[in-house]
Amino acid sequence: MRTFIEFREDKKTKLLEAEKGASKSLPDEKVWKKWRSLVNMDVKAISDYYNSEEGKTSGMKQKDADKIGIDTGRESAAMLIKMIPIGTTFTKAEHNWTASMWEWCRKQNSFISRMKGARKRIKGNPFEDESGEKTRWLKSLLIWGHDPKKELRKV
Repeated sequence: MRTFIEFREDKKTKLLEAEKGASKSLPDEKVWKKWRSLVNMDVKAISDYYNSEEGKTSGMKQKDADKIGIDTGRESAAMLIKMIPIGTTFTKAEHNWTASMWEWCRKQNSFISRMKGARKRIKGNPFEDESGEKTRWLKSLLIWGHDPKKELRKV
């Protein structure tokens, strides 16, 4: 049988975990500004890439992502297509985005930032492989809404 102190500590831990999860879905202007800057492709460009043969093979396969509990670029692109038109300003995003969209905003910021940082470790041309095809790195960024050849969006 648990003591009262153990019970209280367990409750406290669960509350803290719930608060952490809830904060991921709350509107945050700083998070939105980073997202608005990093996602530098418009809906048409993302949609065109998403529907292209290249876009259909970009990023990790759903089955592989499910095994390790992460989201895919194709899921991200589908969310971006919904998020961008109703989130052009922080006020619009704050009023129109769902909790899930705010979570995706944070995931997109994290992924794009990580991948941009990975470019420093890529040897050779990060845009094309030996065959002249787009590299996996480039395809991953494009399906997540960031074109590294374009400037970051001014916010």
